[in-house]
Amino acid sequence: WDLDNVTSFFRSLGHHVFILSMPLVGVNFEAQRSSNWTDHWWFQRQEALGDFTIRYFCEPVILTINYALSLGLQDLHLAGLSGGAWTASLVAAMDPRLRTSIQVAGVLPYSMRVSADQHSSG
Repeated sequence: WDLDNVTSFFRSLGHHVFILSMPLVGVNFEAQRSSNWTDHWWFQRQEALGDFTIRYFCEPVILTINYALSLGLQDLHLAGLSGGAWTASLVAAMDPRLRTSIQVAGVLPYSMRVSADQHSSG
């Protein structure tokens, strides 16, 4: 899976590329957890059981950073799209091993980007 050949482009420049999917989306989708890929209520149920669901976003990225470093890679950059942009911001704030974090759309939820009267005017 490749977003408009982004991976191919960066690989053609000589970079190593790792692609991660959001929790409950793509290769991470499991029908027993969710009826569709937009269902975030699964996280609320898990949190009620004492789980810290933010780990489903951050842990795979940090494990990938650890793996990249184990391969001898040192110059690490992270980019994310939409919810991945939010994850990229969060992980970069916590992990100084990342040199750059690039957010492409969606770092803030829609409700925080527009005023309440814009919501009601539709």
